[in-house]
Amino acid sequence: MSIKPTDDGQWKVDVQPGGRGGRRVRKTLPTRAEAVAWQRWAMQQHGKELPWNAAAIAQALRSTVDEACRLMSYGDTDEFKSRVKEIPKLLGKGAYIYVMRCPSHVRDLYKIGFTTVNPEQRAAELSGVTASPVRFEVVEAWIVTDAKAAEASVFRALDARRANKSREFFFGRYRDIRADLWEAIKPWAA
Repeated sequence: MSIKPTDDGQWKVDVQPGGRGGRRVRKTLPTRAEAVAWQRWAMQQHGKELPWNAAAIAQALRSTVDEACRLMSYGDTDEFKSRVKEIPKLLGKGAYIYVMRCPSHVRDLYKIGFTTVNPEQRAAELSGVTASPVRFEVVEAWIVTDAKAAEASVFRALDARRANKSREFFFGRYRDIRADLWEAIKPWAA
């Protein structure tokens, strides 16, 4: 487990959350504070299943595309079109409901929203446009079939916890927020 400066002035984190012989995780960040925060987050993630399983989605997508291509080679264009329409469902329309937090914010303050890109990428985007000295961290994310409906349901369920009525930040213990959030997104969970 190490955090070392790089030649270009950034900081490289190199950890094995599962210990010696475990999977190695590396990431380069602009500041030492961000590197320390990310290292802490990576160590906490050990043993947790990733909320989005890219390998399973990719396999399902390959199977559907292979079947669609096979049908097309037989000239069955209607069936081909129906198979191709299944692809967004397999990808959850590329949408996620995410929970993020920023270590520089007060304790138990979480940002909740939806994104059509990988939640880690969205965290990087948010960190770049805010004045926060430390990057947002993805706490958890779920693939959903209708992100706007799921997000609206979450916001209704968590309205009493909202930090500001015009922002997507919520106060509360994470386990309580997660329980309410999960009940709200169940109908759209992929």
